[in-house]
Amino acid sequence: MNITARNKWQQRFIDAMQLRSFKPKTQYAYFRAVRKLSVFYNKPPYKITEEELCQYFLHRKNVDKWSPTTCELHCVVSSFTIKKQVGVNGQKPS
Repeated sequence: MNITARNKWQQRFIDAMQLRSFKPKTQYAYFRAVRKLSVFYNKPPYKITEEELCQYFLHRKNVDKWSPTTCELHCVVSSFTIKKQVGVNGQKPS
């Protein structure tokens, strides 16, 4: 299960997961969750606001009928991505 980065933020995300010794299946699940979020808003995760995250999970829960477990997984992944890839000030990673 290889993940291919298409841009810089995706590569940084993959690198961060590898540094934390995430198993390949976990890396794939996390990468997929972040990709779904990015596709939903048609922008990279570092440009997604907290309000947009909230609306995204409400949509997934109420419209797509995601289970609480699935929502929780995606929430954790989103939080990990934003903290590790965006940084404290919310600027695009260099």
